[in-house]
Amino acid sequence: MKRYFSHVCLLVNDSPLDHDIFGQVLSNVSPETACCVATSGYEALVLINDEQIMPDIIFIESDLPGMGAIEFLKQFRSDPVYRNIPVIVHAKSPKKRKVKEMKAAGATAIYPRKYKYDGVLNIFFIYHLPELILFQLN
Repeated sequence: MKRYFSHVCLLVNDSPLDHDIFGQVLSNVSPETACCVATSGYEALVLINDEQIMPDIIFIESDLPGMGAIEFLKQFRSDPVYRNIPVIVHAKSPKKRKVKEMKAAGATAIYPRKYKYDGVLNIFFIYHLPELILFQLN
């Protein structure tokens, strides 16, 4: 598969407001990153498997209509090709049991706050562009 962008990010979220926040972060810190959007875990799997999108990182909302994050993670992580791709789950106020389920299913991290620009920016830097953090500190 030929890539036209240096990075590909998959956002799995059904909120247009969250899409806007995420798009602002990407356009400001990583304009060379393509962002693909799916509104359910099922749609994300279709993009990955049928459309042959190979994301470098995935941000998924915990509770989505149809297939949510846990079921998505179970299916996604079942293929060894995808085991090392970071998957960040956004859960506004997750219970301990749910956090354990998400981690067991293969979540790299859980973002437990309201979707805001600064929070998304921090998570993006930590898991997708850590070299920019080092660059900014020097």
